[in-house]
Amino acid sequence: QALDELPPGTVLDTWVRALSAIERPELATRCIEGLATASPRARQSRLAVLLARRTSARALADAVRRGVVATDDWTLEQRQFLRERGEGSPAPSPSPARAEVVQRYTTAANLAGDRSAGGDHFERLCASCHAMAGRGHPVGPDLGPYRGKPFADFLLAVLDPNAAVDGRHRTRRVELKDGRELVGIATEEGRTGFVLVQPGGIRERIERPAIARMEDVAASLMPEGFEESLPPQAMADLAAWVREAPRPFGMASPDQARANRDRWTRQAPSGTGDFRCVEPVLPYASWLGRLPLRVCRQDTGTNRLEWVSRPAPGAAVHRWPVAMGLQSQPKGHFVLRIEDVGEVEFDVAMDDAQWPLDPPGAGRLRYRVEERNNEDSNGVMELELPNTAATRPLRISVTGTPTGSLRW
Repeated sequence: QALDELPPGTVLDTWVRALSAIERPELATRCIEGLATASPRARQSRLAVLLARRTSARALADAVRRGVVATDDWTLEQRQFLRERGEGSPAPSPSPARAEVVQRYTTAANLAGDRSAGGDHFERLCASCHAMAGRGHPVGPDLGPYRGKPFADFLLAVLDPNAAVDGRHRTRRVELKDGRELVGIATEEGRTGFVLVQPGGIRERIERPAIARMEDVAASLMPEGFEESLPPQAMADLAAWVREAPRPFGMASPDQARANRDRWTRQAPSGTGDFRCVEPVLPYASWLGRLPLRVCRQDTGTNRLEWVSRPAPGAAVHRWPVAMGLQSQPKGHFVLRIEDVGEVEFDVAMDDAQWPLDPPGAGRLRYRVEERNNEDSNGVMELELPNTAATRPLRISVTGTPTGSLRW
């Protein structure tokens, strides 16, 4: 009952941790019994309790096998965790209507994929709803986890998207009182409204009093039928691009760097100018070749980097090539400030990461890694802001904390 009634935040998190520590069969039974009628937030909390212990996870897996519990609003990570802890809970499988198509494409696993061609396929078919490695729009699920998944999981996600819909990216259809009908993914949901992210990265704040009718759609926002645009070789190319891990830092050949720069330019990235920094500008090797690197460090607290960013025409985000490193140095953080819009704390990252802006709902900062080693990484930073802020030039600054660290 507490999980259903407590507000989100630290109090609810404390209850989840406390209940997860209790080894009681009746607790697992009560959590399972309440799953169907719990609110979406409370359902996620109940799942966290059940998956925290192997005994309760096995009970949950048994309930799934018997059809007592449905998994259609679970995240992909929760399903994977249940398979691991529930010892054989059924994995997503193709729907009968798509099984023949999925089976036909299994031969693509034995084809050598061309990563460069795969990037082109991604831009052509996937970028309107997915973001990866600095390309596309973050509407649907992050594709980063597929870097470590088997080819069969990737194939199922592309050819039969309804086989395993991630509950965090459930399609919502909204009819507004002004006569519009919108379909997208609901994010930043609160008591008064939410942000609906539509294909192409279009973000619109929806206030609840403006809604005439709203429903969650069981089907994925991603359509079926990609086999019509992706023959097996193209599927292998796309898989190579999505599943290949970040490359070694600074190892792009001149030809690779030139191709990356051409592709980057075609995407019309954010314009930048009026740079100011304390540290000297250095020539630095990256996935785009050698670029002038302007550095901010976590040393005295006065080391500052500042620039003006102009979004690309029609873009909803500001986007730049970046690098960061010396993660073995003492840990601190950076503060990125966007004029009067908001600010965000972040630190050196070796993998894809994202950080919400303060105040809540002001947007988020996302980092997509292209290259890395044990100390440094480089890739693309994306700043997503509300439409009113994302479409105008912004003065942005980054300051390191006074940690006495050389992290940059």
